Amino acid sequence: MSLMHSSDDGREHALEDILNKAELDSSREIRDKIMETNLYSVYVLSSAKSEKAPHEAVLIEHPPASEPKAFLLPVKITALTTKMERNQKIMEAVQEHFAKPD
Repeated sequence: MSLMHSSDDGREHALEDILNKAELDSSREIRDKIMETNLYSVYVLSSAKSEKAPHEAVLIEHPPASEPKAFLLPVKITALTTKMERNQKIMEAVQEHFAKPD
């Protein structure tokens, strides 16, 4: 069990490093994992300064043999947003992100 836990800790530290490199302000905290694939991960971020601030979503691209990159998605999640609405908004934003030409 502790091996799995240490792996999660390592992943969380790596995620913090990615968010810092992307220059996302350090007042954000990872609130929830939406999905992880071999090529990208999506997380919900909350503001450490205010619980009432809308949550945001971050997409982290981590293709093999490349430096990970983080992108804030244009999604605001309020306390009134249901989990289903939240996931739908986030997945639509992810699809739009990947549909954009480089």
